[in-house]
Amino acid sequence: MTMLKARDGKQRKESPKPYVPGTPLSKLAVKRGTRILAYLLISAFLFLFLGQLMSLGQGLVRVLINLVILMAFASLLYMEGAKIGEDDVAFGEIAYSRRENGHTIPRDDLARCFHPIKGFVTAAAGVLPLFLVCLIFAFMAQKQVYRLGALPDWVTAFERDRSVQLALAYYHETMPVLPENILRVLVRLLLFPYVSIFGPENADAMLFMERLSPLLVLLVPSFFGVGYLRGPAQRSMVHSDIAKNAKRRVRREKKARKKRVEKNERII
Repeated sequence: MTMLKARDGKQRKESPKPYVPGTPLSKLAVKRGTRILAYLLISAFLFLFLGQLMSLGQGLVRVLINLVILMAFASLLYMEGAKIGEDDVAFGEIAYSRRENGHTIPRDDLARCFHPIKGFVTAAAGVLPLFLVCLIFAFMAQKQVYRLGALPDWVTAFERDRSVQLALAYYHETMPVLPENILRVLVRLLLFPYVSIFGPENADAMLFMERLSPLLVLLVPSFFGVGYLRGPAQRSMVHSDIAKNAKRRVRREKKARKKRVEKNERII
């Protein structure tokens, strides 16, 4: 047995139990991946309304705000992965006990058991649609140049003059809605904290961020896989807690029995 740091910070003896290793690729992994996809889409929807708050401040302050947001989201997925990893180890222990008793383990049950890379497979399955969107956009992305804004209303009166009208004709040209523009909106919503960190006012930095978007969109979901790896350790802590509580119960029962014996001896 090895020493393991528990949730309360105390050192405890790790009490691992054997379990059946599962299969990393399964329908269950894909099904769990849809949950991660939902988290990412919900976060993009929230960024649509919270973007102004995330853009507050300048320089280091803005970077710190968005780093905290990224860390909070990564922590959420880490804890989610750790919880599922612990559950899969527990299921693997049950499957091991059944196999030791001569039972055959069905394929669906093997899909429920723990496997070290299953967490990363689950995260990859969930983020795959968004990764493909970012990958396509990364090849299409171009540096955004300055575009003229809308004319003020009072200029309309001067446009009756033909020479003024010709000079201002460029302002009335409509920009076509291209697939690149649609993908840019989606990618920047998905990666809004990174947009704020790189600085939306810097065209070169934005182009660099958009080219890196396929990698950036994988970064936070990967913490689900890292947390999933904690499954065996957390399950061992559960066994350690159970064993510790059992010892406490035995000691309490001994003390209670001893008190009863002493009480009966006094009566006699």
